[in-house]
Amino acid sequence: MKFNLFMTSVLVIMLSMVVSKIVYFGFTPNYGANIFSHKAFDAKFDHDGNQYRVLSKYLVYGADGLLGSSMKELGAEDRVRTISGGASERFYYAIYYVNTLFLALTSLMVVLLLNLDKSLKFSDTEKILLVFFVPILIGLTQFTVHYYDLSSYFLELLILYVFLKNIDTRYSSTMASIMALIVLSTLNRESAEVSVALIAILLLTRFGATRRVVWSIVGMVACWLVTYSVLRLAIGAGGAAAEGGGGCGWWV
Repeated sequence: MKFNLFMTSVLVIMLSMVVSKIVYFGFTPNYGANIFSHKAFDAKFDHDGNQYRVLSKYLVYGADGLLGSSMKELGAEDRVRTISGGASERFYYAIYYVNTLFLALTSLMVVLLLNLDKSLKFSDTEKILLVFFVPILIGLTQFTVHYYDLSSYFLELLILYVFLKNIDTRYSSTMASIMALIVLSTLNRESAEVSVALIAILLLTRFGATRRVVWSIVGMVACWLVTYSVLRLAIGAGGAAAEGGGGCGWWV
Protein backbone atom coordinates (compact mmCIF):
# COMPACT_ATOMS: atom_id res chain seq x y z
CA MET A 1 0.00 0.00 0.00
CA LYS A 2 1.40 3.37 -1.05
CA PHE A 3 1.99 6.02 1.61
CA ASN A 4 -0.02 8.99 0.35
CA LEU A 5 0.72 12.09 2.39
CA PHE A 6 -2.60 13.89 1.89
CA MET A 7 -4.92 10.93 2.35
CA THR A 8 -2.94 9.60 5.30
CA SER A 9 -3.06 13.02 6.96
CA VAL A 10 -6.83 13.26 6.54
CA LEU A 11 -7.42 9.73 7.81
CA VAL A 12 -5.15 10.08 10.83
CA ILE A 13 -6.88 13.33 11.86
CA MET A 14 -10.27 11.61 11.59
CA LEU A 15 -8.94 8.64 13.57
CA SER A 16 -7.66 10.98 16.29
CA MET A 17 -11.11 12.57 16.57
CA VAL A 18 -12.79 9.17 16.85
CA VAL A 19 -10.30 7.90 19.44
CA SER A 20 -10.70 11.05 21.53
CA LYS A 21 -14.49 10.83 21.36
CA ILE A 22 -14.39 7.23 22.61
CA VAL A 23 -11.94 8.02 25.42
CA TYR A 24 -13.81 11.05 26.74
CA PHE A 25 -17.41 9.95 26.22
CA GLY A 26 -17.25 6.16 26.16
CA PHE A 27 -15.65 5.97 29.59
CA THR A 28 -15.38 7.99 32.77
CA PRO A 29 -11.80 9.28 33.22
CA ASN A 30 -11.68 8.84 36.98
CA TYR A 31 -7.98 9.69 37.33
CA GLY A 32 -8.74 13.37 36.79
CA ALA A 33 -11.32 13.65 39.55
CA ASN A 34 -12.28 17.09 40.85
CA ILE A 35 -11.04 19.10 37.88
CA PHE A 36 -14.13 19.41 35.69
CA SER A 37 -15.12 22.92 36.62
CA HIS A 38 -13.22 26.18 36.39
CA LYS A 39 -13.01 26.50 40.17
CA ALA A 40 -11.92 22.88 40.74
CA PHE A 41 -9.42 23.08 37.89
CA ASP A 42 -7.85 26.19 39.43
CA ALA A 43 -7.68 24.56 42.85
CA LYS A 44 -5.82 21.55 41.48
CA PHE A 45 -3.44 23.24 39.05
CA ASP A 46 -2.59 26.62 40.61
CA HIS A 47 0.23 25.33 42.82
CA ASP A 48 3.43 23.29 42.73
CA GLY A 49 4.89 22.64 39.28
CA ASN A 50 1.49 22.85 37.58
CA GLN A 51 1.25 26.60 38.10
CA TYR A 52 4.11 27.14 35.64
CA ARG A 53 2.46 25.16 32.83
CA VAL A 54 0.52 28.13 31.55
CA LEU A 55 0.13 27.76 27.78
CA SER A 56 -2.36 24.91 27.56
CA LYS A 57 -4.07 26.03 30.76
CA TYR A 58 -5.10 29.28 29.11
CA LEU A 59 -6.08 27.44 25.93
CA VAL A 60 -8.55 25.47 28.06
CA TYR A 61 -9.81 28.69 29.60
CA GLY A 62 -10.14 30.18 26.13
CA ALA A 63 -12.09 27.18 24.85
CA ASP A 64 -14.36 27.38 27.88
CA GLY A 65 -14.96 31.05 27.13
CA LEU A 66 -15.80 30.33 23.48
CA LEU A 67 -18.30 27.68 24.53
CA GLY A 68 -19.93 30.17 26.89
CA SER A 69 -22.20 31.53 24.18
CA SER A 70 -23.71 28.13 23.39
CA MET A 71 -23.50 26.12 26.64
CA LYS A 72 -24.42 26.79 30.24
CA GLU A 73 -21.58 26.63 32.74
CA LEU A 74 -23.44 24.62 35.38
CA GLY A 75 -24.69 21.07 35.03
CA ALA A 76 -23.02 17.90 33.82
CA GLU A 77 -23.70 14.24 33.12
CA ASP A 78 -24.01 11.95 36.12
CA ARG A 79 -20.77 10.14 35.26
CA VAL A 80 -18.85 13.44 35.44
CA ARG A 81 -20.63 14.77 38.53
CA THR A 82 -19.86 11.52 40.36
CA ILE A 83 -16.11 12.19 40.23
CA SER A 84 -16.20 15.97 40.36
CA GLY A 85 -18.69 17.74 42.60
CA GLY A 86 -20.13 20.87 40.99
CA ALA A 87 -18.83 19.72 37.61
CA SER A 88 -19.41 21.77 34.48
CA GLU A 89 -20.24 19.98 31.25
CA ARG A 90 -18.99 23.02 29.36
CA PHE A 91 -15.60 22.89 31.05
CA TYR A 92 -15.40 19.14 30.38
CA TYR A 93 -15.98 19.87 26.69
CA ALA A 94 -13.32 22.59 26.77
CA ILE A 95 -10.71 20.08 28.00
CA TYR A 96 -11.95 17.55 25.45
CA TYR A 97 -11.70 19.96 22.52
CA VAL A 98 -8.20 21.16 23.43
CA ASN A 99 -6.85 17.64 23.90
CA THR A 100 -8.56 16.39 20.72
CA LEU A 101 -6.94 19.21 18.76
CA PHE A 102 -3.48 18.34 20.03
CA LEU A 103 -3.99 14.60 19.55
CA ALA A 104 -4.81 15.31 15.90
CA LEU A 105 -1.82 17.67 15.54
CA THR A 106 0.49 15.14 17.20
CA SER A 107 -0.70 12.42 14.84
CA LEU A 108 -0.24 14.76 11.89
CA MET A 109 3.33 15.48 12.96
CA VAL A 110 4.03 11.75 12.97
CA VAL A 111 2.80 11.59 9.36
CA LEU A 112 5.00 14.53 8.34
CA LEU A 113 8.05 13.08 10.08
CA LEU A 114 7.59 9.74 8.35
CA ASN A 115 7.35 11.58 5.04
CA LEU A 116 10.93 12.82 5.51
CA ASP A 117 12.41 9.84 3.69
CA LYS A 118 15.97 11.11 3.93
CA SER A 119 15.81 11.17 7.74
CA LEU A 120 13.60 8.25 8.80
CA LYS A 121 13.85 5.02 6.82
CA PHE A 122 10.60 3.05 6.92
CA SER A 123 8.72 1.06 4.33
CA ASP A 124 5.28 2.31 3.26
CA THR A 125 3.63 -0.50 5.22
CA GLU A 126 5.57 0.38 8.37
CA LYS A 127 4.65 4.06 7.98
CA ILE A 128 0.94 3.30 7.68
CA LEU A 129 1.09 0.99 10.68
CA LEU A 130 2.82 3.65 12.78
CA VAL A 131 0.51 6.54 11.89
CA PHE A 132 -2.56 4.53 12.82
CA PHE A 133 -0.99 2.95 15.88
CA VAL A 134 0.21 6.21 17.46
CA PRO A 135 -3.17 7.97 18.04
CA ILE A 136 -4.76 4.77 19.31
CA LEU A 137 -1.86 4.12 21.69
CA ILE A 138 -1.90 7.70 22.97
CA GLY A 139 -5.67 7.61 23.39
CA LEU A 140 -5.69 4.36 25.33
CA THR A 141 -2.74 5.30 27.54
CA GLN A 142 -3.96 8.89 27.96
CA PHE A 143 -6.79 7.81 30.23
CA THR A 144 -5.92 10.75 32.42
CA VAL A 145 -7.16 14.26 31.96
CA HIS A 146 -4.19 16.57 31.88
CA TYR A 147 -4.25 19.74 29.86
CA TYR A 148 -0.55 19.79 28.96
CA ASP A 149 0.48 16.25 27.91
CA LEU A 150 -0.80 16.14 24.33
CA SER A 151 0.29 19.69 23.57
CA SER A 152 3.77 18.74 24.86
CA TYR A 153 3.91 15.78 22.47
CA PHE A 154 2.95 18.04 19.56
CA LEU A 155 5.53 20.71 20.34
CA GLU A 156 8.32 18.15 20.80
CA LEU A 157 7.54 16.53 17.44
CA LEU A 158 7.20 19.93 15.76
CA ILE A 159 10.67 20.93 16.98
CA LEU A 160 12.10 17.66 15.66
CA TYR A 161 10.35 18.11 12.31
CA VAL A 162 11.59 21.69 11.84
CA PHE A 163 15.13 20.51 12.60
CA LEU A 164 15.18 17.48 10.30
CA LYS A 165 13.50 19.25 7.40
CA ASN A 166 15.53 22.46 7.33
CA ILE A 167 18.82 22.20 9.22
CA ASP A 168 20.97 21.21 6.23
CA THR A 169 19.82 24.09 4.02
CA ARG A 170 18.89 26.91 6.43
CA TYR A 171 20.89 26.49 9.59
CA SER A 172 20.54 29.94 11.16
CA SER A 173 16.80 30.40 10.52
CA THR A 174 16.12 26.83 11.60
CA MET A 175 17.90 27.26 14.93
CA ALA A 176 16.14 30.59 15.49
CA SER A 177 12.78 28.88 14.89
CA ILE A 178 13.71 26.03 17.21
CA MET A 179 14.71 28.42 19.98
CA ALA A 180 11.38 30.24 19.63
CA LEU A 181 9.54 26.89 19.81
CA ILE A 182 11.54 25.94 22.90
CA VAL A 183 10.33 29.12 24.60
CA LEU A 184 6.74 28.25 23.62
CA SER A 185 7.17 24.65 24.74
CA THR A 186 8.61 25.75 28.09
CA LEU A 187 5.55 27.92 28.66
CA ASN A 188 3.56 24.74 28.24
CA ARG A 189 5.69 22.38 30.33
CA GLU A 190 9.21 22.39 31.76
CA SER A 191 9.92 19.06 30.02
CA ALA A 192 10.83 21.14 26.97
CA GLU A 193 14.36 20.35 28.14
CA VAL A 194 13.89 16.97 26.42
CA SER A 195 13.75 18.77 23.08
CA VAL A 196 16.84 20.79 24.01
CA ALA A 197 18.77 17.59 24.74
CA LEU A 198 17.51 15.86 21.59
CA ILE A 199 18.43 18.69 19.23
CA ALA A 200 21.80 19.09 20.95
CA ILE A 201 22.59 15.41 20.33
CA LEU A 202 21.47 15.64 16.71
CA LEU A 203 23.59 18.76 16.15
CA LEU A 204 26.68 17.14 17.64
CA THR A 205 26.30 13.91 15.69
CA ARG A 206 25.61 15.70 12.41
CA PHE A 207 28.04 18.62 12.54
CA GLY A 208 30.41 17.86 15.39
CA ALA A 209 31.39 20.15 18.26
CA THR A 210 32.00 23.22 16.12
CA ARG A 211 31.76 26.75 17.46
CA ARG A 212 28.46 27.27 15.65
CA VAL A 213 26.99 24.12 17.17
CA VAL A 214 28.19 24.94 20.69
CA TRP A 215 26.64 28.41 20.52
CA SER A 216 23.42 26.92 19.18
CA ILE A 217 23.24 24.56 22.14
CA VAL A 218 24.00 27.41 24.55
CA GLY A 219 21.21 29.43 22.93
CA MET A 220 18.67 26.61 23.33
CA VAL A 221 19.62 26.05 26.96
CA ALA A 222 19.36 29.79 27.62
CA CYS A 223 15.90 29.94 26.01
CA TRP A 224 14.66 27.13 28.23
CA LEU A 225 16.35 28.33 31.41
CA VAL A 226 15.41 32.01 31.08
CA THR A 227 11.79 31.22 30.18
CA TYR A 228 11.30 28.86 33.10
CA SER A 229 13.12 31.17 35.52
CA VAL A 230 10.91 34.08 34.48
CA LEU A 231 7.81 31.93 34.99
CA ARG A 232 8.97 30.98 38.48
CA LEU A 233 9.72 34.59 39.39
CA ALA A 234 6.53 36.00 37.90
CA ILE A 235 4.10 33.32 39.12
CA GLY A 236 5.92 31.95 42.15
CA ALA A 237 5.81 35.31 43.91
CA GLY A 238 2.01 35.31 43.90
CA GLY A 239 1.18 31.65 43.37
CA ALA A 240 -0.78 29.48 45.74
CA ALA A 241 2.32 27.58 46.79
CA ALA A 242 4.15 30.76 47.67
CA GLU A 243 1.18 32.01 49.69
CA GLY A 244 0.96 28.75 51.58
CA GLY A 245 4.68 28.52 52.14
CA GLY A 246 4.93 25.21 50.27
CA GLY A 247 7.94 24.29 48.22
CA CYS A 248 7.80 24.04 44.46
CA GLY A 249 10.26 21.57 43.06
CA TRP A 250 11.75 22.11 39.63
CA TRP A 251 10.84 18.63 38.43
CA VAL A 252 7.21 18.22 39.49
